[in-house]
Amino acid sequence: MIGKYCYVAQNHNDSLVGANGFRFRRIYFTYKNHLDEEIDVKFRFEMASSGDFTSNTKLTPAVKDAFIAFNEDFGKIKIGIQSTPTFAKVKGLWGYRSLEKTPLDLQKWSSSRDFGISFIGKQSIFSYTLMLGNSSSNKSETDKGEKL
Repeated sequence: MIGKYCYVAQNHNDSLVGANGFRFRRIYFTYKNHLDEEIDVKFRFEMASSGDFTSNTKLTPAVKDAFIAFNEDFGKIKIGIQSTPTFAKVKGLWGYRSLEKTPLDLQKWSSSRDFGISFIGKQSIFSYTLMLGNSSSNKSETDKGEKL
């Protein structure tokens, strides 16, 4: 659980100045298991708040991760809702992303999750991730395009 207390000292919207309160930013429930040396599963459920002082909504539930991974000699194959390769390096550089969004999040360049299949591996000094996803994040697909 990530909670916070906020106080708005200045804002371009004068009606928000002085607003304050406690809130949960995010709540996670995660189940991970190594079924054996070759198969891993992960399920993460998230509850998130809007993060502004104008909405009076309840925490929004969502499935964040739901995948099965097969460990092979050449690497790993993941199938399901999973983290996208776009965020792999950014998350490492940015730090604790759950406290503050990265520029990729804020500018909506890509989603942090997608439903699809990925191949992850390392050969000598090179590592790779190839993912084919439906480009709809963890939502139902509504278009005809996929993302590679």
